[in-house]
Amino acid sequence: MRMVSPRTSALHYGWIVLGAGTFGSFMTLPGQTAGVSVFFDPITADLGISRTSASIAYAVGTLAGILPAPVIGRWIDRRGPRLAATIIACGLALACALMAMVQSAVMLLIGFAVLRGAAIGGLSLVSQQVVNLWFVRRRGIAAAAASLGLAAGSMTFPKLIDSLISLYGWRGAYLALAGLVALTIVPVAAALFRDRPEKYGLSTDAGLPPTTQDLREESSFTRKQALRTGVF
Repeated sequence: MRMVSPRTSALHYGWIVLGAGTFGSFMTLPGQTAGVSVFFDPITADLGISRTSASIAYAVGTLAGILPAPVIGRWIDRRGPRLAATIIACGLALACALMAMVQSAVMLLIGFAVLRGAAIGGLSLVSQQVVNLWFVRRRGIAAAAASLGLAAGSMTFPKLIDSLISLYGWRGAYLALAGLVALTIVPVAAALFRDRPEKYGLSTDAGLPPTTQDLREESSFTRKQALRTGVF
């Protein structure tokens, strides 16, 4: 995919970022519950474990995968959404490949932790953040629009995964998802995700006229200050 420069783009780059962030949310579905749940029956049958054991592995794996999210968020702030999203998307592809190699309940727990961490604690986080960087006064509308990617993925991926399992088995389906992630969101992240618009001499909110409502300046917090707020 050819890289697009924010400074020379004919379309205000905020719209491109919104589309890329929405697609990023869409591509988290291999690690979302709606996507993983389709694999439960074939995995439990193949490994000879109960659905209860698989559910416990999923719950513990989810917790283990989500716990590093604050560290990942700080890393995203330090490295910028473009590099972070590219590495995280590669991690999601590798997580899908790892799931294809699961041979036991313990490996399943580890696989779930890596998969959930890459999707929820990683790609979902950076996809939301890049939209937040480019939209301030219209952030609520932009975030709602980007969330449609997750909704669309929830409708699309379960049917796709079910078809892949029917054709290639559950291990082959995970390998196919790994290839799909590598061929889609990885190049999109590398080519289209960008840091805040001020670095490119552009305005926030996709260059739309300021809203008529007089909004106060956005609050800014250090990490220590944020941890002390009641909202946190």
